[in-house]
Amino acid sequence: MLQVYFGSDQIKVRQRAHLAIDNILTEDKEFIRIEADNYEVGQLSSLSKALSLFSPYAVYMIESPSTEEIFHQDFIDSLEDLSNSEHTFIVIEQELPASDKKAITKFATIVDEFKKSVDAKFNPFGMTDALALKDKRTLWMLYQEAKQNGLSAEEIVGTLWWQLKSIRLSAVTKSP
Repeated sequence: MLQVYFGSDQIKVRQRAHLAIDNILTEDKEFIRIEADNYEVGQLSSLSKALSLFSPYAVYMIESPSTEEIFHQDFIDSLEDLSNSEHTFIVIEQELPASDKKAITKFATIVDEFKKSVDAKFNPFGMTDALALKDKRTLWMLYQEAKQNGLSAEEIVGTLWWQLKSIRLSAVTKSP
């Protein structure tokens, strides 16, 4: 089974993909993440036909194959194998060209695109709220979105440093 979640709104893409993983993953299924950094040529084709030692079925999360040319080409070439596999393959991707959308739609059971509204601008102060709430997952996703929206490292660190100083100040004083 093949499910693809893609688009410019990476937070919604990742939330939907993780929700799908949570719904599919059970005790008898193994979860494996495949990223572009540690991908080997032909890995997708062999995984679609592989048998697991520990569980009969596996859930694979394929992380942004378009970031590496070889990984992307291998993914497009393996679409039929992935869709016919007894294992579940969930793909998280950024924007896709029309030719890739057409090829993926032919084989995937679920294809969801999440677009950001054009007038919405990234607000870096959302990261400070996640930092104050100690929500690591949201903070990490907002950090990744900030990088994708072109915020410089100085802007990101400056915003987070401001929040850390505010948290420390409120911790050592008697009143906020």
